[in-house]
Amino acid sequence: MVKLLSPDGGKRSFLVTVNLLGDKPIEVILTSGKAGDEANADSEALGRVVSIALQYGVPPEALIRTLRGINGGLYGTYQGRLVSSKADLIAVALETIPEAFKGTPAAPPQPTAEPLPSLSGGGIELAGASPCPSCGEKALVREEGCWNCQACGYSKCG
Repeated sequence: MVKLLSPDGGKRSFLVTVNLLGDKPIEVILTSGKAGDEANADSEALGRVVSIALQYGVPPEALIRTLRGINGGLYGTYQGRLVSSKADLIAVALETIPEAFKGTPAAPPQPTAEPLPSLSGGGIELAGASPCPSCGEKALVREEGCWNCQACGYSKCG
């Protein structure tokens, strides 16, 4: 649990939970406010997106690099580290998982009917995709007459 201050001096409480499978984080839950509150909905959505990324094999370090330092106007400390937004809070929570909570490696996952995206060089490589001209990841796919990058959101139609 952490309380972050807003620029107007108000306090907002956040509960961040990182669940592990063996020694790997696989789920992040971020709760703020009360059910039905827009800020809580945003927090829940952010936690779900980070969780699905972890479950699809995105390295926690890549998520930490992406989320760390995002400034949203909320300030406080978590595990002795300054945080400045909900995204920054998730990054710090992933960075500071105590070694005591990291267990033995989990059993290898069972094969699935549809293969997960494979990682190369810390990025995403989707089967049948082309390199994206914006981010360079092999994640550019043709959808509904447009070229869309599944990694960075680049889009070109026509």
